[in-house]
Amino acid sequence: MQGIRFKAALNREGKRKQQVWEGDISRIQLRQQPYEATMCIRGGSYHLIFGQQINGWFLCVPNWEIGVELSTPADRFWNIESLCRAGVSEVDAVCIADALKTLSSYIEL
Repeated sequence: MQGIRFKAALNREGKRKQQVWEGDISRIQLRQQPYEATMCIRGGSYHLIFGQQINGWFLCVPNWEIGVELSTPADRFWNIESLCRAGVSEVDAVCIADALKTLSSYIEL
């Protein structure tokens, strides 16, 4: 599969202007679980490994030492909250959640 271009956007309460970043998703494996892709955005690279387990969905980002439970890859709000609870910055959580939401349209949920 070829790379995918995506946008991540953050609306902060009390701020009028939305922050938007463009990123690339490459090295994509979406044929079977666990799914895998590399996301590059804001000068960083994130190796995303995600799929289903007995309690629902999970996400691991081994090169950033992140492991969290997800709602579904398409559930942006819940996934941002889960990543933030794990200590991921709000901006990075938004970028990862938007990449997962983009990838969700290429897999069967």
